[in-house]
Amino acid sequence: MPENINLIPSEVIKERSMHATYNRFLFVSILVLVLTGLGIAGLLYINYTKQQELNSVTKQVSQKKEELKSLEDVQKNGSILTAKLAHIDSLLTNKIYYSRLLDEIKNRQTEGIVLNSVNINSSFEVSFSGSAANTVALQRYVTHLIEEPDNLFSDAKILAVSIKEDTGLTTFGITVVANKEMLTGLK
Repeated sequence: MPENINLIPSEVIKERSMHATYNRFLFVSILVLVLTGLGIAGLLYINYTKQQELNSVTKQVSQKKEELKSLEDVQKNGSILTAKLAHIDSLLTNKIYYSRLLDEIKNRQTEGIVLNSVNINSSFEVSFSGSAANTVALQRYVTHLIEEPDNLFSDAKILAVSIKEDTGLTTFGITVVANKEMLTGLK
């Protein structure tokens, strides 16, 4: 039988074996390094895209806040307009009463009285200002306002009176409260 003849020295075989192990180790190290680099790059890319998404969402949130702020202004304006509309509706509803009340004030005006202004508020409190020929004419006018049999006016208050000494002309301010229910019966 032929004898196993190995012509390559054992040192060379050992060196080749070590060299092959070194090459495998080097390949595995490079592979691990490349895979680690790819993993880090992937994580950085994911982080970058998430940061961009977060910035986009933050920008959208700030835009929505601005839109909401502008809608708050619209809501405030809407509330103001609603209140004004309610007031106008009240005025239109009470317009017939105001007309009747002004007619009744005119009808009750006595001789020697000149009315300069008449203001009526929503609770039918009437404020007059004007002038009278003298204090007797003013007293007669106030009495005529509140002592009519229909009790249309009550709570007469003379707010201000001034008398010009040279002419005797009396300027005045009066408030009375009108009874709205009594106005419905007037024509």
